[in-house]
Amino acid sequence: MSHPQPERGQHTQDGAMTSPPVIVAAVDGGPIGERVLDSAARLAARTRAQVVVAHVQPTFRVGSVDGEALVDLRRDLEFKVLTQASVALDPLSVPWRLDIEPGEPAAAIHEIAERNDAALIIVGSCGTGFWVTLRRLLRHSVSTRVIRHEHRPVLVVPPALRSDKRDAT
Repeated sequence: MSHPQPERGQHTQDGAMTSPPVIVAAVDGGPIGERVLDSAARLAARTRAQVVVAHVQPTFRVGSVDGEALVDLRRDLEFKVLTQASVALDPLSVPWRLDIEPGEPAAAIHEIAERNDAALIIVGSCGTGFWVTLRRLLRHSVSTRVIRHEHRPVLVVPPALRSDKRDAT
């Protein structure tokens, strides 16, 4: 007779504790990051998961950006990501930590997910419309690259709907 496997983060029959599931929430400090973190917070609170906030540091070619300006940019982005994560996750008492990885975003998100044995990756979508779709087809968005190359589940969070000004009249 087989016994059901315990969910991660719960006790097994012999009293051992399994590790809680991990949700990787990939954010860059932009407005969609708030929606990604809100989604991660709600899911983590329901599933008793922990959240790894994945922030990919932009890489630049040598000489393309002043060194001091780059340090300031990275520090400002990290502060913004930390603030967004704290606002979304702390009120629900979701355990979380920040994981920073330099490099190409899709590859770095994959590395963070692998390191943490993530059960789910949450990324944001840059929107809809003809021009956004064309850019995705030509350059492939981060969310598209993550979906195409990842073996684990990926949740793509759309941007907030803009209020239609025609409805107000």
